[in-house]
Amino acid sequence: MKHITHTPGPWVLQKTPSRIEVKQDALHTLNFVLNDEANARLIAASPELLDALLLIVDTGFHVKDEYGHVHWAISEKQRAIARAAIAKAME
Repeated sequence: MKHITHTPGPWVLQKTPSRIEVKQDALHTLNFVLNDEANARLIAASPELLDALLLIVDTGFHVKDEYGHVHWAISEKQRAIARAAIAKAME
């Protein structure tokens, strides 16, 4: 897997009268038109979403059942989907 080089979060969504801004700091700001709020919200959440996917791939979330047996809480298929999304983000 490639080294992660994105601007780290948290990113904040701010609405102004004329646009929507997604900011990490003064140097890292993305501007959206007002009718593109759904995309702005998704982009603002992307650092946390990537962190969640990395956690899924790295740990797989083991859980114990009532008998003390350890099971994967996330299937290999679900982990493969997470790996594919991470790879797409890092192309």
